[in-house]
Amino acid sequence: MEEYLRLVEEQIRFKKAIPYIRQELKAHIEDQMQDNIRHGMDKEKALEEAVKEMGDPVETGVSLDHVHRPKVAWDLVLIILVISIMGIFLQSSGIYTVSVLAGLALMTVLYRLDYTFIIRHAGSIAIILTGLAVFLHIGHFYNSTVSALMLIYVPVYAAIVYQYRNSGSAGLIKAVAWTVAPLIIIAKTNCYDTVFVYCTSTLVVLITGIRNRWFKIQEKKAISGVSLAYAVELLVSEAYISYTASFGKGIYIFYTDPDNYMNHISTGLKTLMKSCKLIGKSDSRLTEMTTNLKYEYMLAYINSNHGLIVGALICVLLLVFAAGFFYAALNQKNQAAKAMGCSMGTVLLMNMIINILMNFGLIPVCSAPLTFFSAGTSYILMYYAMLGVVLSIYRYKNIYPIHLSIVRR
Repeated sequence: MEEYLRLVEEQIRFKKAIPYIRQELKAHIEDQMQDNIRHGMDKEKALEEAVKEMGDPVETGVSLDHVHRPKVAWDLVLIILVISIMGIFLQSSGIYTVSVLAGLALMTVLYRLDYTFIIRHAGSIAIILTGLAVFLHIGHFYNSTVSALMLIYVPVYAAIVYQYRNSGSAGLIKAVAWTVAPLIIIAKTNCYDTVFVYCTSTLVVLITGIRNRWFKIQEKKAISGVSLAYAVELLVSEAYISYTASFGKGIYIFYTDPDNYMNHISTGLKTLMKSCKLIGKSDSRLTEMTTNLKYEYMLAYINSNHGLIVGALICVLLLVFAAGFFYAALNQKNQAAKAMGCSMGTVLLMNMIINILMNFGLIPVCSAPLTFFSAGTSYILMYYAMLGVVLSIYRYKNIYPIHLSIVRR
């Protein structure tokens, strides 16, 4: 058997795949050997026949080499290149262009990095990200920078949750505890939308783990428990923001008194959208309001300067991108990778939906950017970093098995 496995391994060019291929072939041979023994063969003869039934080792190795090669999600890469070029054209900004180029470089680095590095060192990475966010907040850096950093924490959190696999209720409680520190930091930035996105994304991770039997506990009770924890975290955080930033008052006025001066931006956005043409620049005086607002109000800027059809096409393109993002995350075996990919997809999709609703004046103004198109280096780098990780996940989709052997650090 060892000689057979050696000959197979010699045909495999991607060396990281060899241990998993060897384990799979060895298990298959041993299963067949046991079956032969049950049919009356002695152990030595049973093993010999089991190896013969595997076929020519060179042909088997060549076939496995073809299957276990790194893959590239070319459709996703093409879409992001189109989005990047469109963003550069629409922003017409040197800073934005440099940010996109830096993002593409970061995406390439993370694509080349094996995503299992994040899984194996998740705890250390999480502590570093949290510490850096605290430092930036104390140093009075932009709230968007701190928020973007804490959203990068989300896929790392998915890896942390995976590390608690097979540890029962105690593991689930510890996994929930890892959500608290980043949430406090985000709440301190008074970004109510980021709190909502973060809480929902981490809840998706926990429910994914529970449904995949990571904790081996009663599913309905566990989901009810983490959902209750999610609700408490969300309500406490939003209550804190309401107390420190009059958020609650703003929400009340937004829905009960639309003409109040506090709603002037939302009212202006609604008026602007109504005046936009299907194609071309709007004649509304409010066009000038959005000339320099290429951050949160980028969609309004696009609609007012290029027309509703262009804005709609961009929204459709982003939805197609989100669908491709989830497909790349889900279309492989490893469960930790699936959870990481889905958590990042949730962040991107929710930010996009919140931004669209805000630009149409349907929800109060907030800091959620239009995914990939809004200016702001922090969020641009965050999005490209997440894309790099999901491309790495797709790259190794045929390499790693359903579960990895992880030692908690």
